[in-house]
Amino acid sequence: DNIPACLHKCTLAVNRGDGAYASKLERYHVTNSPKFAKFMKRLQHESIVAILAPDKHGRFGILFPSPQTSWNGDIYSKDDFCATLFVGKINAVKKYLDEEGAAKQ
Repeated sequence: DNIPACLHKCTLAVNRGDGAYASKLERYHVTNSPKFAKFMKRLQHESIVAILAPDKHGRFGILFPSPQTSWNGDIYSKDDFCATLFVGKINAVKKYLDEEGAAKQ
């Protein structure tokens, strides 16, 4: 991956809470897990990412759904319960983008 130093890449995942897995989870995981999977399916289906608002330290995120081989409606796969997350400080990313833009002119 050719990731600029101002961004950090990580994997974000939630407990799988669909089907037989649901009985093994605490109640709030059973509610939140399918919501996360549904959100990831929507991002994947629409070929978009989610931009996460900055925190009090000026860090923001870019959330990419895991790649899927096909759209299968409301049936979840293991990949729907994880995503790739890039985190960076807003000012550092702005500086990088400004420098990249200037270099291409």
